[in-house]
Amino acid sequence: MDRLLGKIKILSDQLKSKSLDFGTAHSLISAVINQISELRNEEEFSKLYDQIIEFSGENNIDLNNKMKERRARKTSTRFNNCLITCTIG
Repeated sequence: MDRLLGKIKILSDQLKSKSLDFGTAHSLISAVINQISELRNEEEFSKLYDQIIEFSGENNIDLNNKMKERRARKTSTRFNNCLITCTIG
């Protein structure tokens, strides 16, 4: 995880610099995009997944928890007796 976020942090810090010009910024952004693209393969994903499993085990995080369902939206009581004939959008 540090390999991915570390690259983005360095780029972020450089982009905040007052002395950065557009050419250098473009080069930095292109380099980070290329480095991240190289990480998009099965081997790197497996390594990242293994790190996540290890981290969750060390910190007692259950990865099998299902996400909570969102509450159902309720129509406002002032619209109970209304009929919608068209919608916007």
